Amino acid sequence: KEIVSLHGGKIEVKSELNRGTSFMVKLPILAVDGRLKAIRKLLGEYLLETESIKKEQ
Repeated sequence: KEIVSLHGGKIEVKSELNRGTSFMVKLPILAVDGRLKAIRKLLGEYLLETESIKKEQ
């Protein structure tokens, strides 16, 4: 929790009785000098976009 906070992020928790608990960790990513593609390539499997999550549900 402290590490996430130090990076300017936040943790969200949702829990449903008899269904389980979900934890979402959000960390800001700053794309400098058009390096967004490089960041996505490096972290691709770890990045989840809200729209793709909604479509899968």
